[in-house]
Amino acid sequence: MKKLLSLLLFVGLTGCAGVEIKPPPCPGTRSYDVQLCRGEKIYSIPNPPYAALQAKAKCDACIDIDQNCVWGIPPQCKPQWKWQ
Repeated sequence: MKKLLSLLLFVGLTGCAGVEIKPPPCPGTRSYDVQLCRGEKIYSIPNPPYAALQAKAKCDACIDIDQNCVWGIPPQCKPQWKWQ
């Protein structure tokens, strides 16, 4: 019985020691936001060359309108009704 209790105590202590305790997020932010108050930095990956031209061409071809038509839906992609 002593061996079982000492084994459970050992497992419990080593399990608790392995848990990383994170500090709370910066005020007004969520846990997955960039934590500027802790010194995290914002970095952005630049767009590949000609990305805007490719998106415009896809938009004009009515391909994936939600992603590519950031300037508005072109007239050829708008739904046409029978009575128009």
